[in-house]
Amino acid sequence: MRGQARWVVTNVGDEGSKYEAMATSSNEMTITVEPATLKFSEKYQKQNFVVSVEISEEAPPVVFGYIKWSDQYSHQVSSPIVVLNF
Repeated sequence: MRGQARWVVTNVGDEGSKYEAMATSSNEMTITVEPATLKFSEKYQKQNFVVSVEISEEAPPVVFGYIKWSDQYSHQVSSPIVVLNF
């Protein structure tokens, strides 16, 4: 099973922040983030990214993971990802 979602984020951190995404999930799920790096030139700037999720046929009814965004100032933001496999 595959799915995709477009998200919009707002930079509430410093000007010039550069966030890199790291996806973590169970073996039954693959998470892809495009673009994997978001560069903000100003505070309150908005940017889009797309999250794609693919789960294997053997996946249990509930599969989970998360995306962690980290910047050069040691700020971190996490977003949980939960897929119901019915």
